[in-house]
Amino acid sequence: MHTISTTNVWDKLNCCYEGKNPNTIVYLIKEIFCIFFSDKMPIEPQLNNIQHKAYILKTLGKPIFNTVITHAMFLALPNSYSTLCTILNSTSTTTGSLSLFTDIVIIYILTKKKSVQLGSS
Repeated sequence: MHTISTTNVWDKLNCCYEGKNPNTIVYLIKEIFCIFFSDKMPIEPQLNNIQHKAYILKTLGKPIFNTVITHAMFLALPNSYSTLCTILNSTSTTTGSLSLFTDIVIIYILTKKKSVQLGSS
């Protein structure tokens, strides 16, 4: 309201609506780490939801390490995936590679889901 130039107006609008305020960042982090996946819903959109929120944080200048996103996915998985999580975690530590990349973990999760669906058919 009390700005002289269009640049100042644009900057104030960006500040209000771009989402870089602390509340938005805290909300996104909470959504990543406090979400629980359901066996009753398709797993892929649920995984994509975490990735999307992580991408938004990255665009807001608050990136989260890939391995942290992977662990958030592990925490969100239903109990039916506990064996897969144990295998993936132990494989990464026994091979000396502590970094499980999100894309690789998603492939394993989707493969497990597919094998379970084929087994129950």
